[in-house]
Amino acid sequence: MRFDPPERFWAFNPSIVRMPDHRLLCAVRCASYHRTMGKRLPRVIQNRNFLLEIDPQTLATRSATEILESPAVAALPRKPASVSGFDDLRIAHTKADGLVAIANTAEFFNGTKREIAVLDLDPQTFQIMAVQILRGEAWSKGHQKNWSPFVDTPELRLVYSIERGGIHRRDGRIYTPYWIERYKLRGGSQLVAVKNLGWLGIAHGVTDAGSARRDYWHMFHLSDRMGRVLAYSPAFKLTEHPIEFAAGLAIDPTSGRIVISYGVEDDRAMFGVTDLDSVIGTLRPVPRSAS
Repeated sequence: MRFDPPERFWAFNPSIVRMPDHRLLCAVRCASYHRTMGKRLPRVIQNRNFLLEIDPQTLATRSATEILESPAVAALPRKPASVSGFDDLRIAHTKADGLVAIANTAEFFNGTKREIAVLDLDPQTFQIMAVQILRGEAWSKGHQKNWSPFVDTPELRLVYSIERGGIHRRDGRIYTPYWIERYKLRGGSQLVAVKNLGWLGIAHGVTDAGSARRDYWHMFHLSDRMGRVLAYSPAFKLTEHPIEFAAGLAIDPTSGRIVISYGVEDDRAMFGVTDLDSVIGTLRPVPRSAS
């Protein structure tokens, strides 16, 4: 990705989205650390996020705007946290909500556990106009990360866990599907409508999760509007590196071109390009019991 982060910041985990007016926008997380820093990590990791407009043909960066907080958001009280700002934005748009970002936050929540927040963005300046914590203290016994928003739905809908299912709106959970799968899939990109088939996304899994040797991999998945996984691809790697993380998916409905945005080793932001027919050809139905 052609973008220079601020000095002493590293860019990774980008989230690309195709807008209704056919623009490609991409949020890029810039953080004050990278994986090889080891014990030299800062006491508080600082996040700065930028919204890029991307040329649909060349994928060159046309412009880059820092996603700053409006005065009303900047005045909100913070809580001490090891990470300052918002993590790993997913950009989405809906008819009712306009341009939004789904993010992880600690200092806007309780300072210890991460929670999912909806950021309402000004469509012209990309300024954060409001922050809404989706679940709150009663729900959040563990970290909440990597929820996947649907793109271009009437109102905001999110899958809170690919592996366990569950649809949330701004006003709470509306559906929890149940299905048995052989892979532990975690959130990745947005879910993008594919005509007559369902909603396509790319999710990640982790081998040896929690260890120093963990290795990330990805799968495409096709879901219905309630988040029930209908089909999935074989597992694959985007790179030869252990750490890779896809957070964006944009599909050109005319050509079928797919752009995947992903981070590598927590210090690089990348694009990958494929096509819809090739992806659909890899999908296999989810086996379901008679019950």
